[in-house]
Amino acid sequence: VANAVIQGADVVMLSDETANGKYPVETVRAMRKTIIYTQEHSEVMLVEKAEMREKTDAILSYTAAQLARRIKARAIIAETHTGATAINVAAYRPNLPIVCVTEDVKTAQKLALRYASRPYVRPNDPNAATKLADELKQEGYFGADPVTVVLVSGHNPEPGKTDNIQVNGDVDIRYQVISEIGPAHDKMFEVEVLVEGQSLGRGQGRSKKLAEQEAAKNAVEEGLDS
Repeated sequence: VANAVIQGADVVMLSDETANGKYPVETVRAMRKTIIYTQEHSEVMLVEKAEMREKTDAILSYTAAQLARRIKARAIIAETHTGATAINVAAYRPNLPIVCVTEDVKTAQKLALRYASRPYVRPNDPNAATKLADELKQEGYFGADPVTVVLVSGHNPEPGKTDNIQVNGDVDIRYQVISEIGPAHDKMFEVEVLVEGQSLGRGQGRSKKLAEQEAAKNAVEEGLDS
């Protein structure tokens, strides 16, 4: 059981004699205890492949997972319609809860068996992830203050096209435009990302948003390499 957790399995289950014996409830309790202890005392192995980082629809999911680990966030909250955004984040096996918020009941049911996922069904709302974060904080789900969570959302109409990352909490993350090159109709932006006032990475793009995404990705890549 512990080895399955360390290797990043989505779920573990009882089988053969452990499922048919005289003490199934006690067996599940023992397995749960093992899972929780292993999660709290071991690093879950990453299953992502380097080439996946080059896929546009996975870059921000990868960045969110690694950023959450780097800033020691309490959870990742993934806003998703089809489940693709949450699944992309889970593929990188962050060792913390992935709270999923969707308006689709079937999507929530599918995500219930995904790695580290805790799905919630809420009405479709551009601020669904932020509202759920506030709701869970009031319930005490994240524990004592201060609380930092990473919010991941995708408002792109194509499934799996995650397009936004926010950090909700006490970590100060800012983007600063360094330069704007070219005419108004074909301008290239260069942006620097600052975490707690420290420059961690730069990125370029045809819009500020694309430059910010590239800067965040580069900041995480550089942090993992250092």
